[in-house]
Amino acid sequence: MNFHPHRRGLFAATIAATLLAHPLVGWAQKADYPNRPVRVIVPFVPGGNADSSARIFAEAYGKQLGQSFIVENKGGAGGMIGAAQMVRAAADGYTIMIGTTAPIVASWQLAGKTASYSLNDMQPVALLTRVPGVIVTKADSPLKSYADLVAYGKAHPGKLKFGHPGNGTAGHVNILQMQKAQSQQFIIAAYRGAGPAVQDLLGGQLDAVATDLPSALQLIKAGQLRALSVVFPQRVASLPEVATMAELK
Repeated sequence: MNFHPHRRGLFAATIAATLLAHPLVGWAQKADYPNRPVRVIVPFVPGGNADSSARIFAEAYGKQLGQSFIVENKGGAGGMIGAAQMVRAAADGYTIMIGTTAPIVASWQLAGKTASYSLNDMQPVALLTRVPGVIVTKADSPLKSYADLVAYGKAHPGKLKFGHPGNGTAGHVNILQMQKAQSQQFIIAAYRGAGPAVQDLLGGQLDAVATDLPSALQLIKAGQLRALSVVFPQRVASLPEVATMAELK
């Protein structure tokens, strides 16, 4: 993996398994890079997978390179606010972003002519993670299975309140795919990250949330959320009892 300090850096965070596996020597084309603090933009509010990945990255690389990697959360607009700030920064390798597929490939396309950047304005550096998605409800919800969710949606057209971390995120896309597959219409609420969406679910403002698994796993294990389905090619080791969407179709 080669780092190009003359171009804008972009890290795609979509499982943190490979975050520390890349050889550090491959990052520097200049012998003294980095010689000052590096700004690490996370285009979502604290509490989600991109935020967690960024903080692991910043701490580890900061220690090994002897320089500060400063994480800044710039949430909103499906990650576009943070991505736009990264694109506007000097293209010197000292402003990078740890994001997801939303601001990288989806949100700016959904925004159309109003988007202030495109993929051509970014330099991909490394795929850090691949993360399963998950559909969750509050633990005491009457919707105790994916079948319950589908049945409720059919019995109450346009009433099911579904939240996601932001427009263009995988959670958003998963909800849209569910709508199409089930020929249903949901009330879809976009948030500035997974954390606020999950908090509203716990507070009773939503019926379900589609998000990345790391953002919900602790609350699932604590018995506060119930996982109805995982969105991944196969079942995941942390929730082996939860079926994939493919199994439930």
